[in-house]
Amino acid sequence: MTSEPDTDTTPTNDDEYGLRKRLLRPRTALSFLIGGGIVALTISQLDIEWNDVYSQLRSAHIGLVLLAFVANYGSIFIRSLRWRSLLDSAEVRPDPGYEMPRVRGMAAIYMVSWYFNCLLPAKLGDAYRGYLLKTRSRTPFSTAFGTVVAERIADVVALAALLVLSGFLVFGTRVPDTLENWLILAAGLGIGLVAAFILLFRFRATLRRFVPDRAMTHYLRLEQGMLMSYRNVPSLVLLTGGIWILEGARMYVIGLSIGAGLGIPEAIFIALLASLLTAVPATPAGLGFVEIGIVGAAVVMGFSDGVAASLAVLDRFVAYWSVLVIGTGVFLLTRWRWRGKQLESSPGLHSGN
Repeated sequence: MTSEPDTDTTPTNDDEYGLRKRLLRPRTALSFLIGGGIVALTISQLDIEWNDVYSQLRSAHIGLVLLAFVANYGSIFIRSLRWRSLLDSAEVRPDPGYEMPRVRGMAAIYMVSWYFNCLLPAKLGDAYRGYLLKTRSRTPFSTAFGTVVAERIADVVALAALLVLSGFLVFGTRVPDTLENWLILAAGLGIGLVAAFILLFRFRATLRRFVPDRAMTHYLRLEQGMLMSYRNVPSLVLLTGGIWILEGARMYVIGLSIGAGLGIPEAIFIALLASLLTAVPATPAGLGFVEIGIVGAAVVMGFSDGVAASLAVLDRFVAYWSVLVIGTGVFLLTRWRWRGKQLESSPGLHSGN
């Protein structure tokens, strides 16, 4: 009697995850239209001299703009190191005959997931990261996805704490009403996620009773990925801190490149607020909402509408639009290389695998 294949690790075709169908759905096109509409509405409410914005962008210091690119894409390698650490903590292991990608391979997976986060709403690229690791190394998808969830929890908690702290440094106790709600939301998300994680850990045995038998294996793997990821807290804290430092550094050097006079606390606050808004599920990577956040926060801080618009345009060029270009190349390259490796390791070609 043969055993049933493990559907969580069995090799799959390239489009099993359904990205092609998701990209072609009307909802995806609608999400871009929503983002564009929000940007247009925001522009109509501001007194922006576009000739001044164009002049600022044209005269931006190229070396500093390149440094912003280094900060943005350098964070991918730190994120890759952190994810590899979480996978090790959760004891995610490849099938015999396969191996986990090294840092460069992890960075490629991360880049592809960012790329699809910029194309699809609701950060679906995060789940695709677990799928890519599954097809590359034959790791259980559920466990890998659990580490992604754990990573996102750590990100939101760190973002909430740093956003509130930077807000206090910028505004003191007089936070403008337009930003106060975002700080409250960030703090609420951070506290809520910590509380939810504690409850999940404390009552995990009770929660298992409500899981159907057919889904129990996948649930236990998901739980393993989420709960065991935090076994190396010092490494997690250090790498997460480095990631958010680079986020703030990107915004700071962008401000320097156009001579905006953006201080470090202000840059960190705007960058973190923008990162929070990328989580809005209505549009890809918060398209439209992020631009509003950057412009609104900069205007409240006393910058002119033109300077605020320049910051938003240049930062989104570095952190969003460039990802669509670079990500396309990385996606096509990795798909071609990994498909070749899968064919080489196919049981039909090499009986030893």
